[in-house]
Amino acid sequence: YKQNPRPSCVLVDSPNDILAVMSRADMATVLSRCLAGVRTKGGIPVRTPRFRVVEEVDDCGQSSESGNGSTTTATTTTALTDEIDEAGFSYPLIAKPLTAAGTKSSHHMGIVLARDGLAQLKTPCLLQEYANHGEKLYKVYVLGESVWVFSRESLPNLPL
Repeated sequence: YKQNPRPSCVLVDSPNDILAVMSRADMATVLSRCLAGVRTKGGIPVRTPRFRVVEEVDDCGQSSESGNGSTTTATTTTALTDEIDEAGFSYPLIAKPLTAAGTKSSHHMGIVLARDGLAQLKTPCLLQEYANHGEKLYKVYVLGESVWVFSRESLPNLPL
């Protein structure tokens, strides 16, 4: 990446500035921090669904990357299941690839309906409590003072 490689081309964001939106782990962490202490007008706390970044998990005792509290240190399915239970997660969970955009696989997600489903988990991933959302997803784009909101169909509501 070179600074202003073509004067006729306007660069809105440098590649370094968009890295956070390419990572689901970074986005979830930043959003969670931004919502700390936020309440609706009626006083209801606003928060993200609970989540964990799950690095490589296998049942051969291979080590996983540890991180700041939102990254699991579990190295086996049993340890991961215990960690999710101890953290108070509610099922169903959604497993999302860590890459948020730019690849076909970034949209390949899985639903974990119960704790035994964690054995089928494809790692690494962001594991998050599933929130029913009326089968709608809202994409919000901001450029300067302009804001655009688009809705589209999403995953169905699940029995919670």
